[in-house]
Amino acid sequence: MTKKIKLNGEEIELTIKPLCHKGEFGNYKFTIEKKIRLNLKTMSEKLPTDFKLERLHKLFMIIKKEPISISIAQHGRIMVEKVSPDTPERALDIIEPILKTITGYEGIIE
Repeated sequence: MTKKIKLNGEEIELTIKPLCHKGEFGNYKFTIEKKIRLNLKTMSEKLPTDFKLERLHKLFMIIKKEPISISIAQHGRIMVEKVSPDTPERALDIIEPILKTITGYEGIIE
């Protein structure tokens, strides 16, 4: 599944790929299809209060919102684990508040 997002006035593809499924849970990988460098420190400071910063490293960060775990790489890949119900749409709903913390993010276009 592919969506378009607007980042700094530019339309960019966001690829959503299902990985593995375990019963009612699924894991998904999101890829921003443009070479970027996310400022993870700035993003971590803007996180909504219902997300807990588990680990912050210069190359990645891990966020929890029980039972969900989200890993974000500096180069724009996002992994979401334990999505329920197991649909790409639900995974996108989960990461939308995280996408809003990216400097220059303007929203999902469709």
